[in-house]
Amino acid sequence: MKIQILSPNYPPQKCGVGDYSFFLSEEFSRQGVETTVFTRTQMEKKGKADLALLSNFTTQGIDENTTTIIQYTPQLFNSFLECLKIFQKAKGPVWINFHELYFPPSLSLHGLLIGIPHWIRFVALLHLADQVVFSTSEFYLRWTKRLPYLKGKMHWIPVGSNIPVVSKVDSSSEDAEYRLFHFGGAHPTHLYDYIFEAFLAVLNLENGSRYRLILAGVSQEALKDILNNYPSLMNHPQISYLGYLSAEEVSLSIQNADLVLAPFMDGVSTRRGSLMAALSHGKRVITTVVAGDDSSDIPWADFLETVELSGDAKLKFSRKVVQLVNESKVQRKVFELKAVEAFQKLFSWDVIAKKLLSKKRL
Repeated sequence: MKIQILSPNYPPQKCGVGDYSFFLSEEFSRQGVETTVFTRTQMEKKGKADLALLSNFTTQGIDENTTTIIQYTPQLFNSFLECLKIFQKAKGPVWINFHELYFPPSLSLHGLLIGIPHWIRFVALLHLADQVVFSTSEFYLRWTKRLPYLKGKMHWIPVGSNIPVVSKVDSSSEDAEYRLFHFGGAHPTHLYDYIFEAFLAVLNLENGSRYRLILAGVSQEALKDILNNYPSLMNHPQISYLGYLSAEEVSLSIQNADLVLAPFMDGVSTRRGSLMAALSHGKRVITTVVAGDDSSDIPWADFLETVELSGDAKLKFSRKVVQLVNESKVQRKVFELKAVEAFQKLFSWDVIAKKLLSKKRL
């Protein structure tokens, strides 16, 4: 069996889709599948998967007799024509893995000009692809209901963790600090106002001086507009902004954390690689959920602490964080074990690759 993965970005470029492509190709290779990755720029060969040059996604070199998997987000492809060339060249099955569907158009002129073409492109690609993979059940259920005649070729398969667990650090020391951790960039779907509100509540506890907030992947400058609403937290000595870290550094930071804060505007979902990283490291996590498809298809509450997004969700999130920092180590350990077990069962790369390989026509 041969598979070629077309990924606009790939390590060492910093991109979640590129990381996904790397770990998936490595797992395919481990399971005995001959795998080649094509990307825009010539990169250093990584692991077992062969990495070839596909400059600006020209179709030169694409093998016509193998299954092609396109890793798709709208902002990573220049145009629909760029995608269409892949279909024209590839004679074998073409899969599209939709990490994001389209930029939702806003009511502004700029939003309409960007969003509507992305939506049209998405619908066209949905019809052209032999098989379609969605990273959340919300996407899957929405489009199988809207286009039931395409349901047979649509699949829902989660993403995995893009942060491998490095050698365990000794976290059993009697460290007086309690570390709250968040991993991610300054993307608007990351609810940093929830994080800062919760940290203010923790600082007001009797032992507030023992708590630290550690933010990886982001700088204070990038969050200045949000911090303007929390002037007491500006340049706060108990908040650390780590900026971009290597995967190994992120792994060590997660291991050193006591509680991972993961509030998302659109709620927790199976496409959140940063969340999967926390679970793979067996960490206590608090996140947000939206009542609906994706929140109900995965038993999140079995291994995560969740707060439903509603009118007073920010207050509830803060109160829940205060409760969690006061729970016993035994209580925390129970959930940490559940997190690792859930990850291995539902979200590991072994599980993801096997699900893909089991699908019809692959």
